[in-house]
Amino acid sequence: MVQKDNKIPQRQIADAVHLSAAAVQRRIAAMEKNGIIRQNSAILDVHAVDMNITAIVEVHLRDERIETVDSAKNLFKSTPEVQQCYYVTGGISFVLVIVTSDVKAYEQITRRIFAQNDFIAKYRSLIALDRVKSGSEIIIPRYQLKNRRMLVRRRNQQVHRRGRALRLKMPEYTPTLRQKIFEPRPQEPHKCTAEPPWR
Repeated sequence: MVQKDNKIPQRQIADAVHLSAAAVQRRIAAMEKNGIIRQNSAILDVHAVDMNITAIVEVHLRDERIETVDSAKNLFKSTPEVQQCYYVTGGISFVLVIVTSDVKAYEQITRRIFAQNDFIAKYRSLIALDRVKSGSEIIIPRYQLKNRRMLVRRRNQQVHRRGRALRLKMPEYTPTLRQKIFEPRPQEPHKCTAEPPWR
């Protein structure tokens, strides 16, 4: 639910998952702290801002040496028009998603990125005719969620056992000399062993 709409009220999430709003807030904060939620961002409509060209580009490097691959990664990371970049297998080095306003702007980007860098051997552009589906939601299988809960529960049990072991290893209380001298010891009740004279 949070992946589709990050502004959804926590009370609505709580009603859907049968939790309290405070519990939902704690879980969201934990996911942000652990890096599960990387960032909160807004998704723009490309046609509303006149960015009508979406190109999927197959890039072939000159070689696959570490220096060449790292140079290509740094280049694509620093290019703001490159929306997505994937280092892939299958005879292709990289797959890029580039979004621009028109064909002329795309030509200028290809010259700046590909033509001016010797470590790029060739590239092939695939222009998208229609953006049928575009999103970033991840479907997490239920068994993975169950396994994650089991791991968290097991970790909590280990922490509990470790704390209990530390408490058991603590030395027992022994009174000091001052306490032995000045603190009175509890007196046992007097037991009369003599028989009464009237017997």
